[in-house]
Amino acid sequence: MSPKTLRCSARLRWVTTIISAVILVSAAALLYTKSPSEQVESNSGVIDSFPDGFSEFKSIQFVGSQACAECHAGEWSKWQSHPMFLSMTEISSRATDEDFSAAEFSPLPHVSYQVERRDMAVFHHEMMTDKKLETIYDQAEEVRYAIGSGQQGHAYLLKRPGMLFTSPINWYSRTNHWDLAPGYNPAGHQRFERRVTDSCLSCHAGRVADDPQAKDRLLEPAFHELSIGCERCHGAGEQHVKHHRNASVADMIVNPTKLDPARRDSVCAQCHLQGVERVLRSGHTDFDFRPGQLIGEIWTIFVDQSSEKDGSTRAVSHVEQMQSSQCFTGSDGQMSCTTCHDPHSAEHGTQSAGVYRTKCLTCHNTESCAAPAADRSFSDDSCIACHMSAIAASDVPHAVHTNHRILRRPRRLRQKSDSTVGSGLTVFQDGLVPLSDAERKRSLGITLARLAERGDFGGSSLKAEQLLRQARSSFASDSMLLEWLGTALTQQGRSFEAAAVWRQGLQHDPQNEALLYRLAQLTHDNGDHKEAAGYLERFLKINPWHAGMYGRHAHVMGMLGRYPEGIRSAEKSLELDPSLVQVHGWLIDAYRMSGQSEASVKQTQIYHRLIECTQPPAANP
Repeated sequence: MSPKTLRCSARLRWVTTIISAVILVSAAALLYTKSPSEQVESNSGVIDSFPDGFSEFKSIQFVGSQACAECHAGEWSKWQSHPMFLSMTEISSRATDEDFSAAEFSPLPHVSYQVERRDMAVFHHEMMTDKKLETIYDQAEEVRYAIGSGQQGHAYLLKRPGMLFTSPINWYSRTNHWDLAPGYNPAGHQRFERRVTDSCLSCHAGRVADDPQAKDRLLEPAFHELSIGCERCHGAGEQHVKHHRNASVADMIVNPTKLDPARRDSVCAQCHLQGVERVLRSGHTDFDFRPGQLIGEIWTIFVDQSSEKDGSTRAVSHVEQMQSSQCFTGSDGQMSCTTCHDPHSAEHGTQSAGVYRTKCLTCHNTESCAAPAADRSFSDDSCIACHMSAIAASDVPHAVHTNHRILRRPRRLRQKSDSTVGSGLTVFQDGLVPLSDAERKRSLGITLARLAERGDFGGSSLKAEQLLRQARSSFASDSMLLEWLGTALTQQGRSFEAAAVWRQGLQHDPQNEALLYRLAQLTHDNGDHKEAAGYLERFLKINPWHAGMYGRHAHVMGMLGRYPEGIRSAEKSLELDPSLVQVHGWLIDAYRMSGQSEASVKQTQIYHRLIECTQPPAANP
């Protein structure tokens, strides 16, 4: 290590100590207690692993942030203005920051979206007009929750029994306008049917009442705590509260600053590191992580540090970027997210540049900056303006994020890491968390199958199949492995083999929604109508909010001569998605064959109005 690096490392240790001291004073009793690893072996300091799979600490119950506020009023008061505290809010009780005066936009001819306030309720509309500009349909859905602090914008959720769905409409704060949400293609998207999964809620919500018997399902009420609270970073507080009311009970609260660097950084990485893909380890859920664990104990995360080639980055890659920076690598593990970010409050607006400049100058000095004085004056002598300039988020439109690579020359690209496990992907925390050969093959195989399905890595489906077959003997009943093994086979045109693999998955997990969905689609597309009917009905019993699956069921019922059942499914399909032209067309014949001539005529009129607006114009001869 060079003398300059040693000096920087020493200064960084000094500033980390000062920041930690401030946190210790301000957080009082909450932060002087020992970490779980110290509680387990108090004479040996921080240990490398937790005994018995961390089960001792998983048994501790959550108490909610209000219990923390009783003794830590100062931290609680600051936390209420933190973006993470505002991660999710209920529409009926939130202060709005959106502009409802111009809450309509039209991404395509004849299709428009509108946001409407009705007292304390908010409704999102998708509307379609014909060539005479007369309304064909106006579908309005009430949104119940807003996601996001508002710094970048807000997404919105619909609540249906046991499930949450995203709205296609987002508010973008930086550009002060409404538009389609990320991942919604104007020409065709999931509208109000995109499921909110456990992986989404594990970071955007506080504590979720997840159904232990069904993935991506919620109990009632859906949330124990709506927004992210104290226990997300400090662990469940039951023992801590009992200790301070009865000293005979051991205090097992977590102080992240006392953990070893990898466990400390995992507290932030649980939500601020998405990577190229993150794969749940077998037997775990997205709600299993507890502060004090390594993130790799719950997820295997694949990263690619060469992702800045096009001047953009993924929205959730802060940890990955920071750990690739020279500031981090030269700090000997001392630098962390909290070196620059106060974990209990956030800097906003013009004051933030000065705050972060002060933090930079604990290692650097003003004389070391070679930028011309005019350039520095133009940016108010802000370090982050040059070395952490905003970069576009490749997966979120209208959004930019601070580049945490802290590049000396921001336009110079870094070289790709040589430590890869396949297709240029590196396992985050590789070597810190023991991964058996089978686990490594399982996680990489699932990742490659997912990337192939998205079209990100051509030809990776064969490699995915090979890896997953090799891992299968160690994870025979793993429904996620079987789902993606079958998917890799379909990508190679081997649908018969895929169906056999998915059926085996259902034997182990009969209510698996993903497997039922894939089998229903596959058997329907292959013309196996009787078998398709069974899978469709099982799927719709679990998720009765999928318009496309009702449409498929209608068609299958027609092929089996069960028109009354088919008509009911088609009507339900159009109730959920009135834009489905094929379902309208099927109903024309179904109504006529059932003797409902008036309904058939009406449906014919709607069908032709839709066709006129959705068909591309004829090419010139």
